[in-house]
Amino acid sequence: FPTQVGIYPNGLPAFGGENGANPAIMSSNQSGSVNRKDTDLRGKFSFDLNLDKVTEGLSVKGFAGIRKMNNDEKSWYTPWT
Repeated sequence: FPTQVGIYPNGLPAFGGENGANPAIMSSNQSGSVNRKDTDLRGKFSFDLNLDKVTEGLSVKGFAGIRKMNNDEKSWYTPWT
């Protein structure tokens, strides 16, 4: 709202309105930080086996897939209210 201030003249943050979310504080590093690292490894293995020695025209095709995901998150929240 245009009548609400984000920072009081004395430098303290004002009430941010709904849920106390003050945009002036949220857009700075004063409210804390979240560091997140994601890793995603994907692999696909396929094979084609010809079995003509067993039966004429017989073959086997297949594949296997693997996926490994990992995430690491560190959060630091500084109370500002």
